[in-house]
Amino acid sequence: MAVAGQTAARGDWGGEHISLKLTDGGGSFELDCAHGTIDEPLSTGGDGSFDVRGRFVAERGGPEVKGERPESHPARFTGRVDGKRMTMRIVLTGSGEPVGDFSLEHGKDPHITKCL
Repeated sequence: MAVAGQTAARGDWGGEHISLKLTDGGGSFELDCAHGTIDEPLSTGGDGSFDVRGRFVAERGGPEVKGERPESHPARFTGRVDGKRMTMRIVLTGSGEPVGDFSLEHGKDPHITKCL
């Protein structure tokens, strides 16, 4: 069980439709049709819960359009870590729109299908 102030295990976390790489300062993630960052350490409370901020960038299929810049949105990442398992919800903070709920495991290969 997580201890108050503990940081989730660094390294690779994987699950269905998500890949997460955690570092000391936060991390980066990739979804089927999006990517982004967690901009602060993923520290947990005594019950393993976390609530951190970052950025979400939606992707689209098809060829890259010259000069097009993808939109980056502030996002909130909430969930719980229990040993090598994590549940995480991503919500866009500006609109309150949920991106999705994900289950991850430390050291597990992700299963991502990039948008076409």
